[in-house]
Amino acid sequence: MNDDLFKITNWLRVKSQQQMVTQEGDELNRARAAQLLYYVQGTCLAIYGVSAFTDKMIAGKRGVELARLNTQYPGVRGIVGYLTERTLADYDELATCEPFTSILEGVWQNLGDLSALQLMWRVRRDDPWQQTTRGEALDLDVVTTYFREHVVNQD
Repeated sequence: MNDDLFKITNWLRVKSQQQMVTQEGDELNRARAAQLLYYVQGTCLAIYGVSAFTDKMIAGKRGVELARLNTQYPGVRGIVGYLTERTLADYDELATCEPFTSILEGVWQNLGDLSALQLMWRVRRDDPWQQTTRGEALDLDVVTTYFREHVVNQD
């Protein structure tokens, strides 16, 4: 669907900024973004059979980690900050990219108001994280199967 981890992250940053203004929500941080990206990836794989991004999702001690996200935002708490024209352009581009935008909106609607700790707790209950040795990449086949059986096809 989309191979730019940072475009998707920018979409999440804009949504977080909107939430901070309208609901006084917490600012998106790196850990929260990584867990939301896990749900975007899993949903995209389950529904369309393709990856939303190519970065490996690593089973960290507390949840999913993404190396490039850690590199882009080292040691910072909140990652929304100042939204540049580029950030807003990335948001606009993905907001018009159907059916991918439906995945982004669905993940945000269902999980966007959860804290990083709540999201990490959820991820740690999921089979893909539980079946992966800490520090190793989640197997995308396991992620796809899990999301098909337990996330997107829930009745």
